[in-house]
Amino acid sequence: MAINLALNNVFISNLANSTSMLGLFHGSYGVGGTIGPLIATAIASHSTAAHWSRYYFLSLAVTIVNLIFVGWAFWDYERDAASMPSLLLDRRGREWRPATKERLLRQSLRNKTTLLGALFIFAYQGAEVSISGWIISFLISYRAGKPAEVGYVTAGFWAGITIGRFALSHPAHRLGERLFVVLMVVGAIIFELLVWLVPNVVGDAGKFVL
Repeated sequence: MAINLALNNVFISNLANSTSMLGLFHGSYGVGGTIGPLIATAIASHSTAAHWSRYYFLSLAVTIVNLIFVGWAFWDYERDAASMPSLLLDRRGREWRPATKERLLRQSLRNKTTLLGALFIFAYQGAEVSISGWIISFLISYRAGKPAEVGYVTAGFWAGITIGRFALSHPAHRLGERLFVVLMVVGAIIFELLVWLVPNVVGDAGKFVL
């Protein structure tokens, strides 16, 4: 999954209007994250203990379909990419020359923005997926939530991510990605503090979604 996300991010970031396209890409990813918990909760709530794992057959079926379409979409990608070689501006900014993979890698490793961005995404991606599963245990153990109901909070969490990525990409592009990320991080910290300090299952669910 990590390799798949990384490759998709790199591919889409090189498209025209990449900020908006990345928002659409991750919003689509969030749609799956929203629907999955709804199905899993329904199966786990209405099935016997021996049958709850049947949910994974649905995930496997979707994965197989995705593999077929990805193979079809990128079958001739290397041949298409070879006809449009990457170009790199030299240090003097005066001439363009073909960029080798090694040269691009060295340039990336010397770029502070690239390194900081990679570390931020590394931490964020792990926190995102971990929190979406941890919400359930937290609400059951510390907020007396009912297992059959709190599973839907995860769907709400991903729905919030989905709506945010579809709706906020354009404002982020206009305001500036750096400032927008800072504002979102501050907002996330505020909501996280409210979760810890206000012991209310309904309020916590709403804050996780936001």
